[in-house]
Amino acid sequence: MRILIDTTQIPLARTGVGIYAENLIKEIAVILRPEDTLFLLIQDDDQSLRMWISKHAQIRPLHVPSRFFRNRIALALYEQCILPWVLLQNHIDIVHSLHYTFPLFCPCSRIVTIHDMTFFLCPQMHTRSKRVVMPFFIKMALRYAEGVLFVSESTRKDAERMFGPESNLRAVTPLGVEEACFAVVPQQSKKDTLSRLKVKVPYILYLGTLEPRKNVLRLIQAFELIGNKYPQHALVIAGGLGWNYKPTLDAIEQSPLKHRILRLGYIASEDKLPLIAGCDLMAYPSLYEGFGLPVLEGMAAGVPVVTSNVSSLPEVAGPGAALIDPFSLEELAKAIETVVENRKYRDSLIVAGKQQAKAFRWEKTAELTYHAYKTMYTVRSLTLSQ
Repeated sequence: MRILIDTTQIPLARTGVGIYAENLIKEIAVILRPEDTLFLLIQDDDQSLRMWISKHAQIRPLHVPSRFFRNRIALALYEQCILPWVLLQNHIDIVHSLHYTFPLFCPCSRIVTIHDMTFFLCPQMHTRSKRVVMPFFIKMALRYAEGVLFVSESTRKDAERMFGPESNLRAVTPLGVEEACFAVVPQQSKKDTLSRLKVKVPYILYLGTLEPRKNVLRLIQAFELIGNKYPQHALVIAGGLGWNYKPTLDAIEQSPLKHRILRLGYIASEDKLPLIAGCDLMAYPSLYEGFGLPVLEGMAAGVPVVTSNVSSLPEVAGPGAALIDPFSLEELAKAIETVVENRKYRDSLIVAGKQQAKAFRWEKTAELTYHAYKTMYTVRSLTLSQ
């Protein structure tokens, strides 16, 4: 097979989709057959992927000049007008688009990863441009792409409930967690990281992008409800700015407990595990998730997790986290209170969470994805031979 994975939409600061892309590619490389060739379409400023690719003979990089194509409009034009020619020139059998959009006119089979259906279920939680572009491409993928991958069973069910099943290949390829997340973080490493970030223990941690869907406003309000009962605890909000984040920043600034609320911004990969491992609990009360990677990372790291009982989160968390109604301020506050106070319950979440996280590995994500490639390649070969 000649496979091309398009990573050009992946930002340099790795978060959800970027973490998925990098780990998928690294594990796919391990299971390639000798007769396979993997092409990676990458922005030429992505030093992380470029350095890694240089060590793998079966992987051929195709560079896109980032000085032009880090611009979303320019990248969209490249995808629709230039990428089809790139696929044709390199005799690609399958192109895998990792983040919704894909070339509409294409000389090979297309596989598209769909991460969530929020653009239909809660469009008010996205920017105006995304409310136009993403629903269009999701509909096109579900109807015309030869294969569609969903990151959770919940997302697949949402898609088929709204648009019905089609004849194209559809598979669920859940995300994973790295082996390093299960390791015990050395105390000195944890201490050094927290000191550098100016984080004092004990603290409640939120890790994720700041945007309305993540429900951070309600988490701040829950912390205010119980904060006086636990005067030693701080609330640490870690993650980059998404969109419409001003109400969250205003809530922090106006909070009566603002001296105990610390916003860290984007967390580098080397700091993430010590930050997670050092927290008293992780709170992730999102209103909707296609998967919910921070929940998995928290469980693997051995910290108790409080998360929502909606969308994919129960599927990911299983019995390993405290599930709450994300619209209920009282439920969220009570769950945090219970985890802080009840040592037996806290310990049970930690044990169950680690066990649950073991079911989600990037190796499995890659195996399921490669199986989809193989199935698509077989169908394409039979069609061409007729």
